Amino acid sequence: MSKRLIDMKMSKKKRKQVETVNPSNEEYPWGLGINLEIEEIKKLGMDIENLSVGDTVNLTAIAKINNISQSDSSDGETQSIGMRLMKMRVD
Repeated sequence: MSKRLIDMKMSKKKRKQVETVNPSNEEYPWGLGINLEIEEIKKLGMDIENLSVGDTVNLTAIAKINNISQSDSSDGETQSIGMRLMKMRVD
């Protein structure tokens, strides 16, 4: 597996498809987002007062694969991998 970071930004074609269903104007897919609540924020030693919307952080994580799915249909091929973050660090 490659050690370099891959930009997961949606292609223009994919963004147009997504915008017809959910016009959020996001550049990145919804499924890549994670939300941390107070318990997780405390465990990670983060201080929400030092963060602003739009800031970037470095995230290192280990995830367990929960499910793998692949199917072919008249609508085309789909593939998905479900993961649960188990260990993480935010710098």
